[in-house]
Amino acid sequence: MPGRIFGACRQAAWRNSLDIVPTYTEKRFAPFTPSEMFELVGDVGKYPQFLPWCSDARVGELQSAQDGREFFDAELSVAYKALRQRFLSRVFLDRENLKIDIGYLDGPFRTLSNRWAFLPKEEGGVKGVEVDFFIEFVFRSRMLGYVAEPLFGEAAKHMTGAFFQRAEFLYGATSRSV
Repeated sequence: MPGRIFGACRQAAWRNSLDIVPTYTEKRFAPFTPSEMFELVGDVGKYPQFLPWCSDARVGELQSAQDGREFFDAELSVAYKALRQRFLSRVFLDRENLKIDIGYLDGPFRTLSNRWAFLPKEEGGVKGVEVDFFIEFVFRSRMLGYVAEPLFGEAAKHMTGAFFQRAEFLYGATSRSV
């Protein structure tokens, strides 16, 4: 299923001082295990190797949260043409439920959160995973938002596509027929 972006009418929202939060969501089947995709997405330190526009990643120490999840802080640097930004996030890994939640700590956004879920699925006789991705964001600077938000849906689509390409590179495109 192709991704969808919501939050049109951003300019009207600014003029009316309404907070419309742009979001992007995508659900996609892949012939990999949920654990393979969970590990790939959770390995933030390797993002610059394959993720478009990610020029650097710094990952903090893995820690245990009170709710049983693990977490670490990650600083990503993004570069697209003349635009260069760094942002800091807290990444929560829920290995038991194969979910990753990312909360925003600092950078060019007023808000940023995204979630990944990896669900076992069979499609056309092939065992695999349904990857469920969601992101919402608001830039701190209205000018930056005005420039970047219209491109964000396409950028998010490229980003999720890069994860699937990386999975093919790492795990191969082997069939997992039932």
